[in-house]
Amino acid sequence: MELIDFFNKFGDFFKTHKNGMFLSGSFVIIMLMLWGFISTQLLHLFSFFYLLNKNMKLLNETTIDSTKQTSLLKWYASYTFFVISEYIGNIFLYFSPFYGIFTIVKFIFFMWMINNEHLESFFNLIVKPTYEVNKKYFDYIVDYSEVFVSELTNQFNTSFDSIKDNFFIQLAKYTAEAMKKDD
Repeated sequence: MELIDFFNKFGDFFKTHKNGMFLSGSFVIIMLMLWGFISTQLLHLFSFFYLLNKNMKLLNETTIDSTKQTSLLKWYASYTFFVISEYIGNIFLYFSPFYGIFTIVKFIFFMWMINNEHLESFFNLIVKPTYEVNKKYFDYIVDYSEVFVSELTNQFNTSFDSIKDNFFIQLAKYTAEAMKKDD
């Protein structure tokens, strides 16, 4: 009998609070979707930098031959191109009905690209022409990225120093006022 009363109360709760339940359910679903999107992007970012570190270690080895070094560079350039296109696709297609199709296509494409026989053609057909067309912009990014990062770091340090100084000045004023009130 108590179980039936419990289910009746449970049903009454849903009848009286159905709009709130739908709203909170929608919110939970949206938060799960956003968390999936963010965690996917973080996973790709970590794998991207892990592979960058791994490839740089391999390229710094003196025993590696030039064909293996060229193959690694081509693979990493192709993977970089894939990751950038995936980021752009995720940003524009994540909440669209085409995201499932995009996911299937990108993984088929990625599996095709990993194959060493296809890597050379992928590099020559897609990555190299993209680089050649945008060479001016890539060179600009490479040339000025160090200056940009140092300027950004200096700006952050200056802003942080002023915030830090202002915080301690305000803290000292507040402490002095509090001590005057205590006397």
